[in-house]
Formats: sequence, C-alpha cells, structure tokens
Amino acid sequence: AQYTDVDVLVHDCVTTARREFYTAILSTAKSKVNQGPSAGKDKDPNGPDGAMAYIRRMLATDLSDSTAEMAGVWQSDEAIELLKQRLADYLVQKRTGLVRTGFERIDKTFLVNRGRILVVMGSAGDGKSTLLHSMVYNMARDGHNVLYVTMEFKPSEIWEFLAFIHTHKYRDRVFLPSQNTWASGGASEDDRKNMELVLDDIRQRTSVPGLIDVQQFFAWEDVESYFEANDPQNHYAAVVVDYLYKMQVPASKYVQEKEAKNTMISRAISWVHQRDTVLITPHQVNRAGHTAAKKAASTGYTLDDLYMSSALQMDADLVMWVMAQDKSKGLMDVGSCKERKPADPFANHQLRMDTRTGYVQDKDVCAAQVKATAELKLAEIQERIEEKRHAECVKA
Repeated sequence: AQYTDVDVLVHDCVTTARREFYTAILSTAKSKVNQGPSAGKDKDPNGPDGAMAYIRRMLATDLSDSTAEMAGVWQSDEAIELLKQRLADYLVQKRTGLVRTGFERIDKTFLVNRGRILVVMGSAGDGKSTLLHSMVYNMARDGHNVLYVTMEFKPSEIWEFLAFIHTHKYRDRVFLPSQNTWASGGASEDDRKNMELVLDDIRQRTSVPGLIDVQQFFAWEDVESYFEANDPQNHYAAVVVDYLYKMQVPASKYVQEKEAKNTMISRAISWVHQRDTVLITPHQVNRAGHTAAKKAASTGYTLDDLYMSSALQMDADLVMWVMAQDKSKGLMDVGSCKERKPADPFANHQLRMDTRTGYVQDKDVCAAQVKATAELKLAEIQERIEEKRHAECVKA
C-alpha cells in the first residue's frame, strides 16, 4: 500500500478524534459516579456500576477496526473490575471531603478538607487571582462544583479567563488567540465565535464535569444567602471569594472599618466551619511584608504580613503565599505559612503560568509535558518518514 500526505493527515485527525471520544466517555463516567447509586426509568443506574454500563455502551458505538483491540482490553473481566474499582475509589475520595486544587505539592501540604478556609496571600501582581482561576478550573475538572464570587472582575471576564485555561487543556480541539491579543482588541470574528464555543463547552459540562457558578456580590451576607438557596441542588465543594476582605461592611460612626472587616471575616470563618464546603480567598500583604520579602525573596511571606486582618492570622485554617519571580516566563514561588496536621510544609516550590492562556501548573509538570510533547512529535515525524520510505520501496 502507498501512503500519501493526505492519508497521514486523515489518520492523525481520526486518532485525535478517537482520543477525545474516550476522554469524553471517562469525563461523563465520573459525573455518573458523583451522582450516586440511583436509577431512573429507562436509564442506566448511576454510581460505579452505572458508569461502567455507560462506558460499555459507548465503546460499542465505535466500530472501527483499530478500536477493537482497545475495546477488547477495556472490556476484559480484569480491566472492567480494575476500572470499576478506580471509579469507586474516586467516589470515596469525594465523600471524604478532600478537595484537590490540582497542584500536587499544595494538596499534599494543605489537605484541603471541607469546612476549612484556605487563604492565598501575596502582593499586587504576584498572581493570586491567576492562581485561583487555575484552582477553580482544576477543581471543576475533577468533578467538584464551585461557587466563584468575584469583586475584582466582571463575571464575563472570569468566564474568559476560564475559557483560555480550557484551551490550554484542549488545544487540539479549539483555538483562541493569546490573552494579550484578546485584551488588546486583536481578536478576529472567528476568534469570538470560538470563544462562545469554548464557554458553551464549559457551561454545558461537556469536558469539565464540575459546575462553575460565577456570581458577583459585594457583601458577605449576599454570599451566604445565595449559597443557602442554591447549595441543596448544586452541592458546592468550594466557595471562592475574590476578595473576602474587600467586601462591604455597614458604615458606623461607632466601629472602625478595620474592626468591622475583621468581624465580617470571623463570621465567614465560623460559617464555613459549619458547612460541607471549602472557602478560598486571596489576601493582600502589608507594606512592611512586601518590602521585606523583596529584599529576601527566598523567605517568602509570613502570617504577620497579612494586611489588616487579625481574624485571618488567628482563625484561618490554611494560609499559603505566592510571589512572582519572573513574569516574562510566568514563574512564581509558593510557600506555606499555616497548615493543619498532618502536613508536609514546603517553601519556595515553583509554579509556572502559561503566558498565552494564563493556566498555572507545577513547574516540574510543565517541563515533563514539554519533554513528552517533543518526544511525541519526534516519534510522529519518524513514523511518517518510515511510512514514506516503505511506500517508495513498494513503488520501486
């Protein structure tokens, strides 16, 4: 048989489509696990058994010859039991209350369980909100439902940040220009149409099984009210408030604003301690902490550097800091200030932000991905060279 460039292109497209097909199957299977072992009329049961029934049914729809071997492996008795056990383990993880941020080093240190507050402290421009965007996306991608309360940005801007992150994970499926190009007005009409497709993909939970509910409130009482009204059906694993400290407090000639803010924060901490959710919020450092950290960046920030908030210093469960190191390369250091036992404190662990999409990952993960991508591309090139060489030999 002779292979042309068109044959190779078609093969690549089909392979990519099949890979996305199986990714979507597993994503939906996770959603079925999350819904628990219930069943409706003429529907597959949910839970691990329902997820496995769904996987079997979807595999049966792919009738290509090249899939037979993969489907056979997946549907062998041993593989079925293994996959079912993994889905069951996933459900156990959900029920234990552990909420993963998607950053391995951070998750090992902070053990972010429901009923706790995690504070991300840093100076302006250090990347607190940027890190939160990636955390929110990671949690939703892991199947958690997240209430994102924004004050710093409009809800539409938060959705755009999430859309760019989504294209980082699914860059083979959809294209968006860089964030800088988009912000400067350089996006084309096709780019704007793609943006709508990406947003629809996230909101419909096609590839991201968790719900992301973006709202804008300016008072903590409104956050509480919205949560209590919507949590019964949404089951929020996390409430992210950007920023809790900047929320409005009632004006009073008898109470200073600082005292009123700390009272509001104490109320929020007491509230989350009685709820089945995690509260995550960024917080500014004070001027002295900012100056000291810039002189000795290796030490990072301390609890004393939290800006005007004795409530967070005393009552916050988990506190970490983030500090930008090289903005041109998207590098930032993170460290722990306060954690609960058992924990494995860390300092100066590095993260890296993709400057095109704004997605933050562990630096080591980024390096491994770059290496893996390069090796894959090299293997593809070598395969194509061999195919052409074989075709030329057959033709000769």
